[in-house]
Amino acid sequence: MKIFFGFLLIASLFLSCTEEYKVKYPETKKVDVTDDYHGTVVADPYRWLEDNTSEETAQWVEAQNKVTEEYLASISFREDIKERLTELWNYERYSIPEKVGRYYFFYKNDGLQEQSVVYKQEGLEGEPVVFIDPNKFSEDGSISLTGIHFSNDNKYCGYGISRGGSDWQEYYILDVETGEKLSDEILWVKFSGMSWYKDGFYYSRYDEPASDDKLKAENENHKVYYHKIGTLQSEDELIYQDKNNPKRNHYAGVTEDEKYLILYISDVSSSYNLLYYKDLQKNEGMKPLINNFEANYSVVDNIDGKFLVLTDFETPN
Repeated sequence: MKIFFGFLLIASLFLSCTEEYKVKYPETKKVDVTDDYHGTVVADPYRWLEDNTSEETAQWVEAQNKVTEEYLASISFREDIKERLTELWNYERYSIPEKVGRYYFFYKNDGLQEQSVVYKQEGLEGEPVVFIDPNKFSEDGSISLTGIHFSNDNKYCGYGISRGGSDWQEYYILDVETGEKLSDEILWVKFSGMSWYKDGFYYSRYDEPASDDKLKAENENHKVYYHKIGTLQSEDELIYQDKNNPKRNHYAGVTEDEKYLILYISDVSSSYNLLYYKDLQKNEGMKPLINNFEANYSVVDNIDGKFLVLTDFETPN
């Protein structure tokens, strides 16, 4: 009951602010654009806003943001909320450490850092040193760290970045011992992981879109590649694609013993997945393990040539 009345109080305060500050939105132009869907004509007057790289769209966004900022600035208790949230969030936070060879790696946030910093520490008594500081990727903080992936021999650390909150990722490689950044650069990665195998890794990507459509082109024909450390992306080996189903996504992962490559296949029309596998000790292609979109399946382990699979098949609860 106390929580309910608390919400009522906050709502009433915001309503009082709305009454004090009258929001005046900028006019948004309409264009004469229609689509004919099998005889049904549908108007789309704001189609011009789909061009997210045009100067006109940028000006519209700027005007909308100005309205928002002016309204938020008019809230009398906004600074009080900011001070209280700052007080609550301003404390050191650590992630669970990961042991990589003789080093431990962990994330740490001093309190108000935009992104947590990755530290490396030798043994349990070593002095932690900064390994990756994503806050230094860009001056405006628009580039974020999307994840780190250590090679099985503990020599390399692959990491992904995202620019401006995009789903597109770029992959780079660091030497674990020295922290030196290698020359490898993997672009146009999306809906992927980095699964190490021998002296390289598997990942998923799309073909590079045309220069005019890099941020708005439709994503089709998701492919799995293998990248060998020290080579160009153009030399990567194509492992799997499905030209007959361009809307499907493909995620590849290697079992811990590096004997099998597991391929997870999803489709926009289903919430379930297919499961394929490849014996990495044999010169053969992918084989279907589960070839129907009837449930979710994931490989937990492989024992003597048999897969232990976690599934929600016929599990109503």
